Amino acid sequence: MRYEYKKEGNKYVTSVCSAPGNDGIHDVSQFVSAVGMLEEALATWDSPKLFHVTLANATATDYSQFITRMKVKLKGISMAYKLATEIDAFKGHHQHWMVVVDTTNPEALFGTDNDSSAISKVTKVIRREAPDFRVLVAQPYKHPSTPYIPLTAATLDDAVDWFSYALKSRSKPDGPCYSSSRAARRTYH
Repeated sequence: MRYEYKKEGNKYVTSVCSAPGNDGIHDVSQFVSAVGMLEEALATWDSPKLFHVTLANATATDYSQFITRMKVKLKGISMAYKLATEIDAFKGHHQHWMVVVDTTNPEALFGTDNDSSAISKVTKVIRREAPDFRVLVAQPYKHPSTPYIPLTAATLDDAVDWFSYALKSRSKPDGPCYSSSRAARRTYH
């Protein structure tokens, strides 16, 4: 399944990045790479899900160490991510971690606590690895009953839209502001 890019004139657009105040897509190459990452996960993984985690109250080094800990935690589970840095008056220096995880075996990621909601389980796993951060596991606006969008042919547009929030121009600092897993760094198209 291939995503059908939307354009206004010669610019790529999403409903999220085109919303008032978001100022469009910050870096088109990062957007194209993100779409390719989602397409590849959809084509090759059994049960991919897209999560959006916002991390705040830490330094760039803290965020980097957190990602390293999460990669160890998710070892053996297919995963790809982009991390986008933002700075604004309300949240200060913060990161948007857009991560696609193959949840064929969700117990490996979330544990077996059947009494907890999915969002609670994800939040617990992340808080264990980032106890001093302010952590928000966002709920997708078009899929509000879960902390993720299940990647399917029918939900690819929703996933690209939601992912694009981390790629909006608003609040991006000058200089480098993205990092990615190897799977997300491939050049697509």
